[in-house]
Amino acid sequence: MTHLVSRLPGISYKVDRAPPIAMTNKTPIYEYYGFVMYLASFVVVGLYIVWAYVPDHILHGLGITYYPSRYWAMAIPTWVMTFVWFIFFYFMTYNLMNTPPFDSLDCITDEHAMIMERSKIPPLEDRPLDYMPELHDIPITVVNAYLYQEPIIAPLTPSLSSHHRTSSVSSSSKFG
Repeated sequence: MTHLVSRLPGISYKVDRAPPIAMTNKTPIYEYYGFVMYLASFVVVGLYIVWAYVPDHILHGLGITYYPSRYWAMAIPTWVMTFVWFIFFYFMTYNLMNTPPFDSLDCITDEHAMIMERSKIPPLEDRPLDYMPELHDIPITVVNAYLYQEPIIAPLTPSLSSHHRTSSVSSSSKFG
């Protein structure tokens, strides 16, 4: 660690200088490829615009006599955009076809659900202040009990058994 003396007038204390850091100027090869692709995309767009908009007699004057029909200047972008929209609607339709009906139990749970069990949750009194429970799915009966203020028939923790979540608040004023 080297020391430098401050150059400010009236201040004469030593300032610690950090040790030099080994720096490498190696740029990953994929950054070069990305930059070349960036430049190549501008060249391709420029050639496309020249091919699509410059009249034939100017291209022939430049010695360019062999190029695709102008039909393809409109057809290819149209086909690509049509394909993009087709893919969008295909995936939307595919997801709707594979969605279970609203009255199916699969809308609520599936075989991968980790349902919260009452026996694995320690009582409130035994939990440390920084207690973080494991991630579990809450049973739909508990969700409905809390949402609709009904008593919980099978409480998750012993401390909830003495409390019933009933309220005198009317259902019309609960959410608004």
